Amino acid sequence: MHPLAKLIAVLCTTILVLTYSTAMIQGVIFLVVVAIGLSLGKHVRRVFGKMARYMLVFAIPFFFIQWIWLPGSTPWFTWGPLQVTYEALNYAAAITFRLMTLFLTSAMFMATTEPRDVVLMLTQQLRVPYRFAYAVSLALRFLPILSEEAETIRTTHQIRGMKPPRGVREHVQAWKRFSIAIFTNSVRRMQMTASAMDTKGFGAYPDRTYWRENPVSIFSCVAMGVYVAATAFCLYRF
Repeated sequence: MHPLAKLIAVLCTTILVLTYSTAMIQGVIFLVVVAIGLSLGKHVRRVFGKMARYMLVFAIPFFFIQWIWLPGSTPWFTWGPLQVTYEALNYAAAITFRLMTLFLTSAMFMATTEPRDVVLMLTQQLRVPYRFAYAVSLALRFLPILSEEAETIRTTHQIRGMKPPRGVREHVQAWKRFSIAIFTNSVRRMQMTASAMDTKGFGAYPDRTYWRENPVSIFSCVAMGVYVAATAFCLYRF
């Protein structure tokens, strides 16, 4: 599927989750997004598995904090000065599902789209200046590279016999060494990229040519029409 069709799908999903405020509808949208992601193959399922633990670590405390502290008129139970209401439960569940849906749709888009195709979409279909499109490409390309370098540094520290940190002070020192290594590698890679861009005359001309074209297929056009029509129907009907 063309990246523009996937971008339209992400925008339609974002419109839906930002429009509705009930937990039931937000939960249905979340389940649909999860079902679509799980049907896209092993790579997306692997990405979902990696993202799930980080998402739950954030979502579960966020849900309970919202549920406890938000006001409401229909009490569910009361414990001393603490009163938990059904309205707070509904809103907390809705906002939690909303955040997880937005998180998963963004992860799905990044997992199934090559950065080069994103640049071609921005420049050829959306007519964005290629300087800005290339900045988006660098961000999408460097994030996985930095993640791999972080894992390599962590493995190197283990091979060299560094013991796991104990206590707050040792954890701070370990994160300090780890952050300095990541920052140094990032600066070195940015300098190499900037030198390559200057050598190839990047930005010297207002327009540029492309070795590969990425036209929108008929299937992608039909998919975009289905996404927009389904979103309009949901907004009109519910």
